[in-house]
Amino acid sequence: MVESVLVRILQSLIQLSVAAVLFLGACAAEPVALSQLEISNALVAQGVDIEVASCAAGLEITEAPTQDLLNSERLAKHIDDCVESQIGIAQLEAERQELTVLAFADPQNYGDDAELDLLWDDCAAGSGKACDKLFAESPISSEYEKFGLSCGERLEVLDCEELDAEDEIQPIPEIAVVTTTTTVVAEDAPAPQQAAQTN
Repeated sequence: MVESVLVRILQSLIQLSVAAVLFLGACAAEPVALSQLEISNALVAQGVDIEVASCAAGLEITEAPTQDLLNSERLAKHIDDCVESQIGIAQLEAERQELTVLAFADPQNYGDDAELDLLWDDCAAGSGKACDKLFAESPISSEYEKFGLSCGERLEVLDCEELDAEDEIQPIPEIAVVTTTTTVVAEDAPAPQQAAQTN
C-alpha cells in the first residue's frame, strides 16, 4: 500500500517536472536541452519500463536533446532496441541457468551411476583399461573422472596402462644351480678299491 502511494507520488513529481520542462521550453527563446535523467523520467511518465527508459535515454547521443526528441521516431526506435535487448538478455540468462542445471544433472559421485560404479570398482581392483574408460566416459569435474584420471588414486602410476602391464609380467624363474663332481682317475694309479685291498 505504501509502495503504491510512493509510486504515485513519484509519477506525479515526474509528470510535474516534465510539464515544467515543457512550459519552460515553450517560454524560452532557445529550446532547453534535456538531460539523460529527464529523458528517462519523461519516458517512465509515458508508461515505459524504467530499465527500458534508462536504456533508451542512454542511446540518445545528440549533444543537446530537446523536448522534440520525446515524440520522435528516433527515440521510439531506441525504445524498441532496448526492449529487444532486454528480451535477449532474459533469454540468455534463462539458457545460462538451464545449462548450469544440466551441468550438475550428470552423475558426480560414486553411487550416482551403476555403469560408472562398475568401472570404478574395476579400476580400484587394478584394471588400467577400466580406469581409462572411467575417465573417458565420466562427466567433467566429477569424482568419477578424478578417480579414473588418478588410476584409482594410485599416485605412483603415471599411465593407467601400467596397471595392466603388471598383470602380464611373468615372474623370473629362479636359476637352478647344478653342481657336479667329477672324479679324475689317473691311468697309472690303481683304482681306489684295489689300492685298499693290496695293502
